[in-house]
Parts: sequence; C-alpha cells; structure tokens
Amino acid sequence: MQHRRNPLIPQSWEVAWTARRNAVLLNQAAPTPPSTAGRVRLANKVPLSPPILSAQAQLTQDLNRRILILQNNSTAVAPDIAPTFYFGFGQQAVVGIDFGLAPGAGFEFDDNTPVDAVYVTVGPFTNTGNSVVIQGVILAGTSLE
Repeated sequence: MQHRRNPLIPQSWEVAWTARRNAVLLNQAAPTPPSTAGRVRLANKVPLSPPILSAQAQLTQDLNRRILILQNNSTAVAPDIAPTFYFGFGQQAVVGIDFGLAPGAGFEFDDNTPVDAVYVTVGPFTNTGNSVVIQGVILAGTSLE
C-alpha cells in the first residue's frame, strides 16, 4: 500500500519543518516517485494507421500490464485538420467522451495502468487538401518480476 501525502500537513522534508526548536535537523530526503524503469519490458507495439476499426480491440486485455503508452502522430497541413484519437478501455471509444489525444500528443500510464482491452476511434478530421496523415502507436509493457 502506498502512503498518500496529505497536502494540509507539511511533510518532514519540507523546508519549514526541517529545523526544530531544539536545533535537531531531520535530514530526511524527499520521497522519489515510483518508477517503472528497469522493471518492465515493452512486450507489445501496435501501430495505428488506416483503416482503424473502432469496434475491434487494438490491444487485448492483459492483467500483467504495467505500462501503457499511447501516441497520436497524425499530421496535416493547413487548411486540413488532423484527427484526435479517442481511446476506450474495455469498450469501444466514443468521440468526445472517452480519453482523447490531440495530434502530436502522447500519454503514458505507468502508475495506475489500465489492464482492459484498448479500443481506438478516430475523431473527425478535414482532408480537403489531401495532406492528412493518420498514424499513431500503442506500446504496452509487462512486469519483469
């Protein structure tokens, strides 16, 4: 169980609490955030390119998943508009409702990683100048322990 910090109570490593009235310093280092470095291996790499079937899971359920990286690498040249990717976990993604990633954005789940199947729905886009490139990737890793 991980201890959560109460923002209302100063912690012992904060500057305001390091010096005590009796001049004893606590000399306690700040906690380091949990890291997945060295403890996971990227087991799955799923490229996203047309046609992306929104009713089909792009990544299956994995109870051992410890890291999930989602990227939308779509591009467009004005006046065209690249699409936003919407990700659904355990169900088909709904445009405007589920987790959305704008073009050029990425997100990493490494602490509370979804283990459900991952579905992708491509949001609306404008391609009047034929410059839109729809692409992305899903990377998933499992624990080495």
